[in-house]
Amino acid sequence: MERSGRRREVAPDWRPAPAPQPGGELVPPIQAAVNFSFTPIELDHSDPFGVTVVLMEEDGYRISLTEAFAR
Repeated sequence: MERSGRRREVAPDWRPAPAPQPGGELVPPIQAAVNFSFTPIELDHSDPFGVTVVLMEEDGYRISLTEAFAR
């Protein structure tokens, strides 16, 4: 607040997105995870993340979950 007791308004400073950088490709396992994340699938399962892991393993990726994702 200002000293007079009035609030100052703060607005976001939106800037244009930077252009893609040459050589900015993701490493293959991360790119695969991104690709799978945006692939729409009909999934009625209690553990969709676990199903995604299985699908990635079927495509040849070795997945190792941390305790944060273990159920």
